[in-house]
Amino acid sequence: DSFGGFPSVWRDMMEVFNASQANQKLVQSLQELEQSFFPNQHNANWQILCEELVDPLKGWWPAGQYASSYVVPSKTFQFLAKCSIAERLKSVGVMNWRMNITNMVKGISSLRSNDATTYFDNIHSELVTYEHEYHQLKAATSLLELALWKCKIDESMPTIQCNNAGQKRKTNDHIIDLKIQCRINCGAGIIIPNVLPFLIADRD
Repeated sequence: DSFGGFPSVWRDMMEVFNASQANQKLVQSLQELEQSFFPNQHNANWQILCEELVDPLKGWWPAGQYASSYVVPSKTFQFLAKCSIAERLKSVGVMNWRMNITNMVKGISSLRSNDATTYFDNIHSELVTYEHEYHQLKAATSLLELALWKCKIDESMPTIQCNNAGQKRKTNDHIIDLKIQCRINCGAGIIIPNVLPFLIADRD
């Protein structure tokens, strides 16, 4: 059974998570799964457990192919669970980047065992780069939206000030309404999607 060595992998993984005091929600989920699937470790169905824990990867991690694969399934599971690949990938909003990681994960099943560690490191390094670049991308688009909003306000402000001269209270109310309308009508919804391709680095 290719999952026979999984109990020791599980114990090592839990020790790492507990020692780091991080990912407490993940630790709690793992403990609940442990109680549900193998209260008696000698009778545990390790394959069912692995497939349950990587359920978020269903559809792009071909678990069934690993029966004849060079890479031990438990090693793949340990990498995917430890690095939270599926959950982290959801936060990357660029489709091409997500597809690249997805295709790299799919390629695990064709690896020889002695190549797995380097390949896992490459996947994780690529994901870390995408996460960093996506954070910068979101910051850039936020600044662009603020700039467009400010330009729209500057265009509209002289008009409302002239129309409401001498009516300070009404002017203040109108300015608030104006700023709201300017944000809606600043064109960010059209301009930003067209600018994004130029902000996204070409990493093909």
